[in-house]
Amino acid sequence: MKSMFKNTILVLSLMSFMGPHQLIAKKTAGPSKTKILAKKFKHGENTEARLKLIEKNLVQKSISPGFLWTLTHELENKSKLSQDQNKRIQSARSVMLGRAKYPLLAAIYASQVVQMSDRPEKEVPAWNLLHRISQKKPIQNILKQTAKGVGEKLTLNPPGFLSDWNYYRALVSWDKGDYNQANKSFDRISLEGRYYLQASFQQGLMLWDAGRPKDAISVFSSVLDNEIQNKTRLKGFKKQEVLNYSNLAIARILYENQKFPAALHHYRQVTKDSP
Repeated sequence: MKSMFKNTILVLSLMSFMGPHQLIAKKTAGPSKTKILAKKFKHGENTEARLKLIEKNLVQKSISPGFLWTLTHELENKSKLSQDQNKRIQSARSVMLGRAKYPLLAAIYASQVVQMSDRPEKEVPAWNLLHRISQKKPIQNILKQTAKGVGEKLTLNPPGFLSDWNYYRALVSWDKGDYNQANKSFDRISLEGRYYLQASFQQGLMLWDAGRPKDAISVFSSVLDNEIQNKTRLKGFKKQEVLNYSNLAIARILYENQKFPAALHHYRQVTKDSP
């Protein structure tokens, strides 16, 4: 998470100094077709026609993202945009930033798109972009904020994430102190999901926080179950980290209840290289 924070601050600092269109332009040089596009844009019938021109050229990938960003900025400043048009501009920008290799900023803009939408489940390109970035970059805070922003407007699991999205729903409910709803969301995460083990550990922490230590131990113990582990997707160091934390949590609960031999057993299950 520290790495994500530092990268975001760095890029945002560059944006404040240079402007996002200059940032993108340094990554990709635009072809000579920009002059033709600029003329068409200037003489466009109305705001909608100009926006469609940007979207068309974004799909065709024939124009520098930096130049297209400049056009969105001009459109935003000189036109009265509807909510849908504003959303489409943010969507276009998320694509531009993704192509220019700024995934964290691309995720922020994609998150804005789904939060602005009246029907967030229909924003398939934005969800797919968020999902792709989440597989390579630590954007958990962005996704949690997205889940908070869409709230009850999102009645289905979004594309790409499927049942894994319940992990972020659960975290938002937990923050609100709605332990019952958070518990339901945690339970809806598929065993084959990407977040199953991490979500189970977080569910155990939530139950412990809610004053239900016995239930917490039951959930932590499920994380340690070999049969369950073999069915989940988490492997290697990340898997071992969750196992270590689960053993430590069980040991702490048992220690607080003065069950010292059992607590010691779980403490000893933690690998020596655990942080």
